[in-house]
Amino acid sequence: MGEIVRRRLSTVPDGRSAVEAFEAGPQEPTAQAELCRVLVQVMGDEPPFVVQLTALVPAAAPPVPPVPPVPPQPPRIGRDGIIIDGRSRNTGNLALGDQLIQNIRRGDLRTVVALVAVLALVVAAGYGGTRIFADGSPDASRGGSVGESVQPGAVGAGSPGGVPSGSPPSSAAGTSPSPLRSVPAPVRADPPVRFRSSGLGGVRKGAVVLDGLDVVTVAGGRTLRSTDARDGRVLAEMTSAGSISAPSQDDEKVEGVVPGRPGVGTAGGRRLAVAAFQLSVTGQGTVSDHYAVEVDILDLGTGKEAGRVRLDDGTISAGAPAVVGVADGRAVVVVPALSGLPSTYAVDLASGAVAWKLANFQPRLVQGGTLVGVSAVGSYWDPGFMGSPNEVRAVAAADGAVLWKAMTEAEGIGLTEFAADKVLAYEGHPDGSRTHTLLSTATGQSVPMQMLAAKGAAIDTCWFDGAATTVCQVPDYQGGQLIAVDSGGGNVLWQLGFKAEPGARLAPTVTGAWHGAVYGFTQKRDPVVLDARTGQDREIAPGAAPCLVNEYAALTGDGGVYLSAG
Repeated sequence: MGEIVRRRLSTVPDGRSAVEAFEAGPQEPTAQAELCRVLVQVMGDEPPFVVQLTALVPAAAPPVPPVPPVPPQPPRIGRDGIIIDGRSRNTGNLALGDQLIQNIRRGDLRTVVALVAVLALVVAAGYGGTRIFADGSPDASRGGSVGESVQPGAVGAGSPGGVPSGSPPSSAAGTSPSPLRSVPAPVRADPPVRFRSSGLGGVRKGAVVLDGLDVVTVAGGRTLRSTDARDGRVLAEMTSAGSISAPSQDDEKVEGVVPGRPGVGTAGGRRLAVAAFQLSVTGQGTVSDHYAVEVDILDLGTGKEAGRVRLDDGTISAGAPAVVGVADGRAVVVVPALSGLPSTYAVDLASGAVAWKLANFQPRLVQGGTLVGVSAVGSYWDPGFMGSPNEVRAVAAADGAVLWKAMTEAEGIGLTEFAADKVLAYEGHPDGSRTHTLLSTATGQSVPMQMLAAKGAAIDTCWFDGAATTVCQVPDYQGGQLIAVDSGGGNVLWQLGFKAEPGARLAPTVTGAWHGAVYGFTQKRDPVVLDARTGQDREIAPGAAPCLVNEYAALTGDGGVYLSAG
């Protein structure tokens, strides 16, 4: 139960800070009160979450551990609710310090039972020195199925045109955890500048999503899995009837479209992981053998399978599908089509229905509710290389409507995120050079770039830190520069050369950037962290040079998983 509460609260405002404060000081009345306040608010707003927790309430109250000396007037369970700091409630409400929560319906016995049981565990755990967020209690009963008519254990059942080859796999969604876990407390830093190895490794670069402490991957080409970055414990998994083949050379040409990389997002108040797998369908009657796609959905909050959606409209060809991301509660899946051009499907994660399909569109990145990608101008498709005239398109995630087009007839188009509202597009040329254009995500109009003012300057690679700064490697006739610009206004903040006189500062080889920090290696191959806004050394012994970072964990280019150390 504790793991479910921790995960759910971490997705709401104030919830993550409340969890962290409680984990840091489980005996602090203030931390307990804040945790209870947020929990009550979430349960009052989300009846399905209450039902889920109610199902976990044991038939008999668990024994309360021995209570050590406590501060005066510790939190306790009163006849009418939780009493903290000597203050109570009116009937039907829970009083938490100065916060009187009045969102519990009078007489709703199941809600009150769930609240009292869960909050009692919080108080008992805090005063007994036991942190409920490190418990190993089994997760709640599986949440409602998301999908069409496809149910766990019967993938493809009832789908017209045939059944997938091979027997359906077992639904290995959620593994039985050990009763006791000894894991290090998470160290939150925004951004982290010091790291320690978690001992995990072997993660394929580009095919992993870090979501807090969850390392979300596809294991063995068939299993969507969430692993705890701290100890490698499998938190949740489900196995597909289909599979993901090794990426082809064409797959590896396209930045942003990585077969085997899951997507993670929120829909209906639930944190969900999504992956797409190819199915080989055996024909029946007059329907021939063909290909389909299974989209698997895993609830990261409960650790249970949330649904399977089958895409099978007779237009899908051989090749690996890919999840580009999650936008507006919809999984965006790009699929190879019989036409030779890619098709994109938007799967509504709340209902399991296909919200829309768009032929001849390959999204490369997601910005808010907008998908930015590439479409072929003619009938020939060779992504990322010459001889294939393309154009950049922006599409609304809500309904698949085309918002704008740009760079029509360009060849070898590449796209990368430059800012929260800008996309850097480039066109390749036969001599290997590139022409770059900065596009507004809202309008598709080009935006001037100050960094390209130097003679012979061209952009090699850029890293947006997800906040306010973009760092770009810009080759020129003088050996090249590492240039940081303000993502909003485009003005240059600082620059470092890759060649310099003895004793002068040299630009590092950048591996990633996040929330004001730039990560990379010095020319001696030592990890280093720079301040993204000033370019000054921020940490000269960080312990790692990650390419993917959040406030709790990081991933390096060789597949190593690291934990934040501050």
